[in-house]
Amino acid sequence: MDKGGAVYDAYLMARDAEEGWATARNGKKFHYTDGQIDAGNVGQKKSGEPYQSREVETTAPDTARYQELLVECDGDHRKAAHKYFREKLQGRHVEAMTPDGPINATFTGRSWQELKRGMKNDPVKTELIPYLPEIISSGTYGEEIPAHDHPDVKCFHTFTKVIETSQGKKECIVDVAEKNNPDANQPKHLVYNLTREGTKNYEDRKRESSASDSGSSLRPAKDSLDKSNISPLYEVVNLRFADEEANW
Repeated sequence: MDKGGAVYDAYLMARDAEEGWATARNGKKFHYTDGQIDAGNVGQKKSGEPYQSREVETTAPDTARYQELLVECDGDHRKAAHKYFREKLQGRHVEAMTPDGPINATFTGRSWQELKRGMKNDPVKTELIPYLPEIISSGTYGEEIPAHDHPDVKCFHTFTKVIETSQGKKECIVDVAEKNNPDANQPKHLVYNLTREGTKNYEDRKRESSASDSGSSLRPAKDSLDKSNISPLYEVVNLRFADEEANW
């Protein structure tokens, strides 16, 4: 169950036990089986209660723990990455610097829904999950306006860093979405996407960025197809012949 930061307080308490009942830091009871919470409203928030998250324990990747989870999941990288995300990141935030000051980039269940895209056939992307806090906290900053239909997103803060992976060094880009007028029970800055070098998404992104920097575009804006914006092929001009000058 994804019930916010309190769940993960509870999860850490129950991780090494097989089954039983326990009490989270917020005083609520929960039941766990094999380290998974399966009963109890551990993280239930009252209506209008502000969203709260805790800072990540460290921005350094716990690669040893990821390898342990990989063994537990019989080599299934996607499952191992999901378990690591829930154990180490979900319900937490990492501080990142922007030109306007620091922000808390928060990991939520929505983050995972976006991050997991393409993981099934990309074990390199899964092994990068432990590095997300490091990339966000120390990567090179950039900013992008949403290229697609994201009415709830003001902009994307991007953080880029080269990471050593099992397939060599790869440039990685993490997007943090800044929400437009988020609800009180939602984080303002949401960790949203991970793109890595060596994938089609990365190449497409770089190509679009280069086109934007050069002042061109890979596709015309809708307004450019409006008839009023199309220059005429011919213009009407005023012509006078020499023998008309005298009578003019």
